[in-house]
Amino acid sequence: MLHLLNNAALSAEEGGHHVVNELPIPTEMFGVIAFILFILMLIATVSFSPRGKSPEIGQYEDPSELPANERAMINDLNSPRQH
Repeated sequence: MLHLLNNAALSAEEGGHHVVNELPIPTEMFGVIAFILFILMLIATVSFSPRGKSPEIGQYEDPSELPANERAMINDLNSPRQH
């Protein structure tokens, strides 16, 4: 039985026509384009995160120098929770 399957595979390989679908660009360019798109998506993601707008290290060492809304947020986080 295996011999018949092997013969069928060989005859199909020899007798069939070979279809070649040419790609519009070289295969390496698919990887390069995907890499560039992922980097652009990363930049867009980071630009909308607060890390992109964070103050310099040491700019606000004293909590009293923080803007009022940030001071209120920190005070709210540090206050004891009431259930």
